[in-house]
Amino acid sequence: MTDRPMLALYLRVSADDGSIGDSISIDGQRDLLSAYVKGHPELKEWELAEFSDDGYSGTNFNRPGVKRLLELVRRGKVNGIIVKDFSRFGRNYIEVGDYLEQIFPFLGVRFISVNDAFDSAKAECVAGDLNIAFKNLIHDYYAKDISGKLRAVWHLKKERGEYISPIAFFGYNKDENDKHRLVIDEKAAAIVRRVFTLILAGNGTRQTARILNSERVLTPGAYKRMNGWKCNGQKLSENNPWTATTVYKVIRDMRYTGCMVNGKRAYDTIASKKFRLLPREQWIIREGTHEAIISKEDFEKAQLCIKRTAKTTQSKTQHPLSGKVRCGVCGYMMQASADKHRKYRCRRAQYAEPGACFAGAIPLKTIEDALLASFDTLIGAFTDKEKVEAASHRNYVGSQVDSIEQLRLLQRDIAADKRKKMSLYDQYCDELITKEDYLRQRDVIDVHLRGLEERTIALEKEQKDNEPENPAIELLKEADLSAGLTSELVDGLVDRILVYDDKRIEIVWKFTGYPSAIKTMQGEELVYETA
Repeated sequence: MTDRPMLALYLRVSADDGSIGDSISIDGQRDLLSAYVKGHPELKEWELAEFSDDGYSGTNFNRPGVKRLLELVRRGKVNGIIVKDFSRFGRNYIEVGDYLEQIFPFLGVRFISVNDAFDSAKAECVAGDLNIAFKNLIHDYYAKDISGKLRAVWHLKKERGEYISPIAFFGYNKDENDKHRLVIDEKAAAIVRRVFTLILAGNGTRQTARILNSERVLTPGAYKRMNGWKCNGQKLSENNPWTATTVYKVIRDMRYTGCMVNGKRAYDTIASKKFRLLPREQWIIREGTHEAIISKEDFEKAQLCIKRTAKTTQSKTQHPLSGKVRCGVCGYMMQASADKHRKYRCRRAQYAEPGACFAGAIPLKTIEDALLASFDTLIGAFTDKEKVEAASHRNYVGSQVDSIEQLRLLQRDIAADKRKKMSLYDQYCDELITKEDYLRQRDVIDVHLRGLEERTIALEKEQKDNEPENPAIELLKEADLSAGLTSELVDGLVDRILVYDDKRIEIVWKFTGYPSAIKTMQGEELVYETA
């Protein structure tokens, strides 16, 4: 580790920058920044480190390169950052302004934007300068404008039935001459046909998965891994067997009939990772966009085959533990058998390698007994804790009243400071005060405002830390454990139940501050432990 200060070169290119030219490319930015460093003697002694994000939008800071950079900044490892222009660092006006005006100056990080002639180490460069703020606002507007235009272009492509994803879905490759058109990948297509053949022969999704695993047929994930592809930016696991879910996804994909299905999700913005699923009537479906692997007749027959199984499953009454019991080894959902013995087994165990899952079966009654015993113990723990809390309750109530009043006064002062800041800005715009007076008075208000906000945060944290944790006691008080488990009780208290190979049962609560219950089976005896 060197004692020299570190200067971080940050480079970014988004997908929509491709048509602008080489000057904005990663190599172009690197050459520009390197030339700037060489031309400034005081920077030659700095240790250089490069961070880049290729193909990421600047509308938010959810980028791997900038995340690594900012983490080092927080740890005090980076002393300076240099970029081609403000838009490379980010296009969000508010977030970029926060970093330039507050975070970087507070941490003592020098910020250089070459094309904007900005260097925070120079007295004449002020991050809150109106010219700089206006530039960041323009970058923000540009990003929103581009986002709207890209959304319109993508919608048009969807209407035409073009394929717009970066990687072809299983069974197809992208046409080398047209990236929006698909051609059949014969090796993968043979696997798709095999899946449909097994289902049409009367096998269920589980039985089909077992047959495919016994025949050592590659799953879509394993096939992608073999070809060096990634899924959601991550390498695929080697242990990737067929499961009922994998089979179901293949059987339900109507794109294998030669139609294109787009518009199943809606995103708030182009760069957003959050989405909502749209109803089927809003999907954009275009027929005959590529060669079919499965005929429409066979596809419809396969839907009828798996529909029968789905109806049988839906007709069953759900047990209170449904969806709560998971394999402690692999984390996969466990399922109770439909017979009178009612034993839970890991749904993935039949496909996984030895040791990768809980391979046995555990009776439903064992889990129920463990849970009821844990509830009993919890009630005792709550009772003991209530006694302690009751002794200090009066003092707590008094301190809470004081804290609430202090918070009210602080919020009033914060609002007053913000009004002063806005009024000061209006005076500057109306030329009632000079730019120097505006900046000087604004800085004074900012210092006072930050102090108020820091006191507010500290008081809220103190209030939260002192607040008694008792989220489930009322639910337990009203519960009749003699009546057994209820969905309301389990949903209100239990996050998940983990079952391990040594027949250990771990109950993970939905709250903190109380004993976590662990049950183990020693022979036929149920033993209670607390952690």
